[in-house]
Amino acid sequence: MNEAQSHFWEKKPSEELYDLQTDPDEIHNLADSPEHRDVLKKMRTAQQKWASEIKDVGFLPEAEIHSRSVGSSPYEMGHDPKKYDFDAVFAAANLASSQKKKDIPAIVKLLDSKDSAVRYWGATGLLIHEKNGVKAGHDALVKALDDSAGSVAIVAAEALGRFGSDSDKTKAVKVLLSHANQQTGDVYEAILAVNSIDYLDTSLKKAHLKEIKSLPLKPKGAPRRVSGYVGRLLEEIVGGLEH
Repeated sequence: MNEAQSHFWEKKPSEELYDLQTDPDEIHNLADSPEHRDVLKKMRTAQQKWASEIKDVGFLPEAEIHSRSVGSSPYEMGHDPKKYDFDAVFAAANLASSQKKKDIPAIVKLLDSKDSAVRYWGATGLLIHEKNGVKAGHDALVKALDDSAGSVAIVAAEALGRFGSDSDKTKAVKVLLSHANQQTGDVYEAILAVNSIDYLDTSLKKAHLKEIKSLPLKPKGAPRRVSGYVGRLLEEIVGGLEH
């Protein structure tokens, strides 16, 4: 791939703004352009207003979209403040994805929240900041490995597994493998966990190849539309490690 094509697979900036008249392929990001500052502010405000009006449940980890919707629907759950505190979760998501180093201390504090989705964004924000995030929030991430919300534990494990010490990596892999078992756990958490395993260093994955190969390829009692995700990704991971 050339530079423009490969950009799609690289780490994304916090905001992107494109002139679709002159740049329909969205190659030149104008978010930092001084002359487009007013347009960016206008569109950011419109996006935030719309997300708030519809109570966008996409700011929840996928597993929680379903677990919080038991007995109703994602739409109904999203409009029930007892089940979904949109303002708190949205604020946490914005903070976590800012990519500003000065925000790291506040991101660490998100892991103390009573709301599991806010904690999820705390772990995600530290993962986004890679080594700096893991260093600043190390103790909170280690504690989060035992979080009652699987999505929080999984993201914390990925952060420690990629940017922590050898001891951290050992603990992290154990957590990821546990949540990646879709026969004993939640299929949506398993999808998240196997994706996290895929991001680990090759040497670390090879050291645990036997356990990865032993993970079940099919979920138990999951909707048909999600029944193949984990199996396909596991086959891809194992194939890459064995060849």
